[in-house]
Amino acid sequence: VLTIHNGVLDSFSGVLDNKLEDMGATVVSIPEEVIQAEQYWIRIGDPVVEVCSDDSELGTGKHLGYIGAGDAYTYKINVPKDATYTVYFRYASERDGDLDIVVDGESYHLTILATKSFNTWKEAYRAIPLTAGEHDFVLKIGEGGYNINYIQFVEEEKYMNGTVVRTNIMK
Repeated sequence: VLTIHNGVLDSFSGVLDNKLEDMGATVVSIPEEVIQAEQYWIRIGDPVVEVCSDDSELGTGKHLGYIGAGDAYTYKINVPKDATYTVYFRYASERDGDLDIVVDGESYHLTILATKSFNTWKEAYRAIPLTAGEHDFVLKIGEGGYNINYIQFVEEEKYMNGTVVRTNIMK
């Protein structure tokens, strides 16, 4: 399959998901909305949508499982204003992994540390600058072997006694 991504001809072997309504794909307005991992627009790889073993108040009861090396997931986000946003990933993994977040051709690396179980959930996070408007938000998996429940953007973080206090959290 040949594709054009951000004006560059790119080729890959994978699956283009054409059942967008079934997966709940939508343009997500951040930071008000949370991206459910299974709501990708385009995928490269063969993940499985599974029932989440320990869902939080932000999840839907599902997670994206069997994420493998070389997979990629594209989400559509609408950013209200230019700012630096902290991106949180709720994940579970028996081993360490990593991924790259790609927005507008810029790549940001994130290490995923093992939770020691696919039933133990933690968050990894990375601050990235975003400009106002609609963007493709792409997760390119380096070392896979983990599950992702949801992705959340927080525009500002406030610190109280060394602890991050999130603002703009969907309830």
